[in-house]
Amino acid sequence: MSINGMNESVKGQSQKTAVGVIGLGIMGAPIALNLVKSGYPVTVYNRTASKCTALQQAGARVAASPAGAAAESDVVIAVVSDTNDVEDVLFGPAGAVEGLTSGDVLIDMSTINPLASQRFAARLDEHGVDFLDAPVSGGQKGAENATLAIMVGGKQAAFERCSDILAAVGKTVVHVGPNGHGLLTKMVNQVTAATSLVAMAECMHLIRQTGVDPEKALQVILGGAARSGMLENYSPKVLQEDFAPGFKIKLMNKDLRIASELLQASEVELPTFATAREAFNSCEAEGMGELGVQGVFKAYSK
Repeated sequence: MSINGMNESVKGQSQKTAVGVIGLGIMGAPIALNLVKSGYPVTVYNRTASKCTALQQAGARVAASPAGAAAESDVVIAVVSDTNDVEDVLFGPAGAVEGLTSGDVLIDMSTINPLASQRFAARLDEHGVDFLDAPVSGGQKGAENATLAIMVGGKQAAFERCSDILAAVGKTVVHVGPNGHGLLTKMVNQVTAATSLVAMAECMHLIRQTGVDPEKALQVILGGAARSGMLENYSPKVLQEDFAPGFKIKLMNKDLRIASELLQASEVELPTFATAREAFNSCEAEGMGELGVQGVFKAYSK
């Protein structure tokens, strides 16, 4: 296959494993860049080809399809938006499965339905390809700084084989169990994150209603028992009315939809989560889906 005008494959050409990255959005692009910086031979693919330019300039190869990226790689990482997107890049026309060979590993860092992920793992197993569901937490900043928390489901041997690759893009990397368990852990993470974000939004709304100096109030609150990561990370942005996305409301709402479906099927009731789900759903319905998740404050500030 010709990539960037070159016919020679990078498989087996380096002491480090050849890695493909499919999806160069807010998370995928910095993940790919950190792999390049760590010395891995990287081949990238993105539907919008222009997003590959910066990676190509940094030293990555560019493939014309997911299959092309997989053909050049021993380990392929997918970082796309939703369950249907993962299925498309894996099994659609010119999907990664067409370029994968027995012994390869597919790491899906997307946040999708765990049951679908288990089906994808079974389909790839028929081709001798191991599948790891490895969703991440830490947002754009974590991706850029290679400090992501990565929760991994799949075979222990496949995890161990890819541990150095995962360590190049994350700080906390944990094998949590078999296929699907990475995504189930991510569901718990997102439920907790959403409720914490709503607590942050209510805190900021209440501070403004009291009329106290918000910066001084936050200074003391963040030094006490009410301190939280969400309050620490996002309250300064709310004060500055900075709602630029590190992680978009629409993507959080997608994650919460998946969590809600799983909770409903298992008949688990979480009243606080239901409130958070309603807040994010309302924000997206009112056209705020492209804002960062701190924009949930707007649901309370009206």
